[in-house]
Amino acid sequence: SNGVMPCIRLRNGTEISNAIGLSVVSDLPVYVEGDYNTVNTKPALVAGDAVTFLSKNWQDKNSYAADSVRTAVNTTYKTVIMTGNTLTTAGSYNGGLENVLRFLENWSGDTATFRGSIIDIWRSELANSKWPGTGTQGGLFRYNPPTRDWGYDPIYRTQSPPGMTYV
Repeated sequence: SNGVMPCIRLRNGTEISNAIGLSVVSDLPVYVEGDYNTVNTKPALVAGDAVTFLSKNWQDKNSYAADSVRTAVNTTYKTVIMTGNTLTTAGSYNGGLENVLRFLENWSGDTATFRGSIIDIWRSELANSKWPGTGTQGGLFRYNPPTRDWGYDPIYRTQSPPGMTYV
């Protein structure tokens, strides 16, 4: 009712100290801020109603700022993502696979590197607004997409995040 959605934010996650890895699971939207699991990579899972990647340049004070202020920098995420999404319906495109992982910044000229696996398994219950598209709409800046350097992380051929199994 107040326009604020409860959520989980992961920050300072460059290195996961737990020897077996880390699984973060919530029925709320999850925001991953900055490089995640990039030093001594371990099996990791981030699961939430929706998952949004924030660059290591993100600042809360700029949440509603223009794209010239809300600029991203190259950021890397290494984890399995299990998330929900919205539906594509007639006249309402959901952004497709490239937007299952959500963004909020001006990534023009910067790269979001993702190594892991994407599991899009349910409909988002909380973060279920229609995909707004990119750029500025109605005077409000949405985001400009990053160069996407996405790929599977072979660590998951032999190891799985805590609580998951592999085949």
